[in-house]
Amino acid sequence: MANRQDLLEVRQASEDDNINNIVIVGAGYNGIGAVNMFINKNVTLIDHNNHSLSSYLDQELAEKIENKMKEASVTLEMKTSLIEIIGNNENKVIAVKTKDKILDADLVIITIGIEPNTKWLENKLLLNKEGYIEVNDYMETNIKDIFAIGDATLTKFNPLNKKVKIGLGTKARRQAYCAVMNLENEKLPFFGVQGSSGLNGFGYKFASTGLNEKQAQRENLNYNSVYIKERKLDNNFVVKNTLSKNNPLIYFKILYNIDTYQILGAQIMSTNDETNNINAMSIAIQNKYTITQLAFADFFFQPEFSKPLNFMNRAGIAAMKKEKLL
Repeated sequence: MANRQDLLEVRQASEDDNINNIVIVGAGYNGIGAVNMFINKNVTLIDHNNHSLSSYLDQELAEKIENKMKEASVTLEMKTSLIEIIGNNENKVIAVKTKDKILDADLVIITIGIEPNTKWLENKLLLNKEGYIEVNDYMETNIKDIFAIGDATLTKFNPLNKKVKIGLGTKARRQAYCAVMNLENEKLPFFGVQGSSGLNGFGYKFASTGLNEKQAQRENLNYNSVYIKERKLDNNFVVKNTLSKNNPLIYFKILYNIDTYQILGAQIMSTNDETNNINAMSIAIQNKYTITQLAFADFFFQPEFSKPLNFMNRAGIAAMKKEKLL
């Protein structure tokens, strides 16, 4: 599932009464979206990682989505891989084989990431060993006046200060603006991104920016984390000075470098839409904020809107206490 036509065909399949057993390979954003489209059918979700959404969320938050999927009778096959798609004599899929078992399948949806379609550019533009087009800070290739953007390029990722693979449309738009600004001369370098993104699924709205634990471990970073839960404030608090147990919870997590205390990543989830708060964390990461700066950051307070200490402040304070800085 890589483009608009694929999405259209998948939507048509979701309305086909002859398609009942669906196997979805890849538990990222597209995979979770596909699960939601077929929620009234027999769905199995396969991923080689320990949990779903592993490029965006850590286990504590991802398991909330997984529990909702299980309640909807979705079968989760994590820590496994697709070995073979099995067809019949009519060249129609009937099953898939994983490293553990064989699963019936009337439809298989593959959502396992991206790779650059650049083979036709070999010996024309400079490509790295994985086929990504090499560009400078101004989005220009090794040939003057030839620019490249989007999934065919690697992207400056600020939390690691290096270029990595990031398959987000928001990144491509920013690269495009940068390239156009630099068409005549080098005016504006690409500032890089934090890989900020979000999704609405199974009753939860969630967003992330920067690194999560899987990525931090892959980079062998010396990191720590803080995970907090907080009730959403409502107008009833102003009247009664109490928080109802029915108020939605906000789940918030930050990762930070133990050596420098610099914030590396953040994740937020709630049944209420709190995703815009991730934008503040994205800016904090881009500007190399530390946990101390986050603890005392100036977030506004009004009793009918917020608490004196924002939950992001509280996460910073919790991290300071964890590191015995407070």
